[in-house]
Parts: sequence; structure tokens; C-alpha cells
Amino acid sequence: MKKDISEQVKKDIEEITSNFAEKIKLQRSKLNISMADLYKLSGVSSSTINDIEKSRYLPHLEVMLKLGYSLDLSFSEVISLLTLKSSKSKEEKRQYSQSAVKALLRNADFNEKTIKEIMDFIEFKAKNREINPYK
Repeated sequence: MKKDISEQVKKDIEEITSNFAEKIKLQRSKLNISMADLYKLSGVSSSTINDIEKSRYLPHLEVMLKLGYSLDLSFSEVISLLTLKSSKSKEEKRQYSQSAVKALLRNADFNEKTIKEIMDFIEFKAKNREINPYK
């Protein structure tokens, strides 16, 4: 019998959404960039930025990258924003983060070969301690 995971998925998505919002807002503040300036840099509307920063929803990958790149974050840094702070084990967080990243990439219409290359790149960077996307 399959375990009902819907509540756990919902909680984890809420946590990732909140974490992403917090870090985007912090980076924008750190760089002293207003929402209006971020809109001009990224092309993402001010109302969407406001909704994201208030944790109303987790944007799809294209919007994440537009915001991240506009805030001087690399691809790896943007992806590392999709982390859980909860008490999950490091391996559980790693597996969940990998699944979340793959789902976002599929949603952005990347093909399986490209997804594998991106995931390999993230793993390579993590192994070389250049990033830690699975905190």
C-alpha cells in the first residue's frame, strides 16, 4: 500500500518557498536593489516579485533564474536556494533537492540529457565543495 506523502510534500514545498523568498529578499537588500530596479533588471513584474518575497508561491525555473542572475547569483547558487532547513537527514535533503531540481527542469522543458548534465554539474561542484546545495 502506498504511503500518503501529500502532507509532507506540501510542508516541504512551503518550507522551500519560504526559504527561497527569504534569500531572494536578503540578496536584493544586500545589493540595495529595489523591487522596481529588480523588475527592470529581470523583466519579472514587481507584483510577481512581491508575491515571491511574501512566500505566496514558488516560481518556475525561468523566473528563478531571471531573479537570481539579476541579483548576481550563479546557476548553482540559485539552485542551492531550493533547500530544506528542517531536521531531515543530509541524505534525505540531498535526494529531495535532486528531485525538486529535476522537476523544475522538466517543467522548464529541458530534455532528459540536459537535465542529467545539469545534475552532474551540480554534483561535481558539490563534491569539489564549490557549492553545498544540500545543506
